[in-house]
Amino acid sequence: MRAQDITILGALDDEETSVSGFLMMPVVGTIPYPYPLRVNPAEVRAVLEAPIRVLLDPANVRTEIWTCGGVPREIYFYSVGPEVVWGATGRVITQFLEAVFNVQIAGAAGRRAARRAR
Repeated sequence: MRAQDITILGALDDEETSVSGFLMMPVVGTIPYPYPLRVNPAEVRAVLEAPIRVLLDPANVRTEIWTCGGVPREIYFYSVGPEVVWGATGRVITQFLEAVFNVQIAGAAGRRAARRAR
């Protein structure tokens, strides 16, 4: 993407990836639509276009409790057509939906409290 095509709207909370320990710093922005995306296939498996209404539909989200390093964590799963988005990306989507649409995704209040305690 060309920097001049992006309008930055704001930042979300940092998210640490469970497996690699990398720290993600998600930034929300807009680009013109449609936009000719060029991705590096070594880094990106697929580009999914997910209408907001699909992500907001409770029928398309579920959570599971997984234990990582002895600590229980709520994992968010979003169904987008035949694909399922989860992990750090699922947490970023949850943050985005809560911040922009003021919705409560199951278990997210506990996640926010834990983050503030860090």
